[in-house]
Amino acid sequence: MSTRVSVGPPGRALTFFVVSLLIPFFLARPVLANELGHDKKSKVVGGYFEEWSIYFAGYNIANLQANGVADKLTHLTYAFGNATPTGCAIADSWADYQDPYLPSVSGAPYAGPLYGNFPRCNSSNNCIQI
Repeated sequence: MSTRVSVGPPGRALTFFVVSLLIPFFLARPVLANELGHDKKSKVVGGYFEEWSIYFAGYNIANLQANGVADKLTHLTYAFGNATPTGCAIADSWADYQDPYLPSVSGAPYAGPLYGNFPRCNSSNNCIQI
């Protein structure tokens, strides 16, 4: 009488072996991330600003500086633009670069040639990526 030992398909043992080798790597990932220089200074703090905020909400780029938000942001997503067959286009030129009546970020009147939100975005905080 002979005894048979069933070990299952040969692929199952190989899969188990490979997975057991990869588990320590995935457990060490947080440690590796800290050793590679990823720290809290590299985090992204983003904001979202719509061009029409100057009309309906009465909110403008200068408000970001006045309420202290601009100093905490690393990125500012400015909306909106239009898609055209040849590329991108300005959606609201008055809000973006023509409105001379928006409050100044620095307190000094902006002399142009661009007005609106665009020059204020750039002058409010040079560390913010727009």
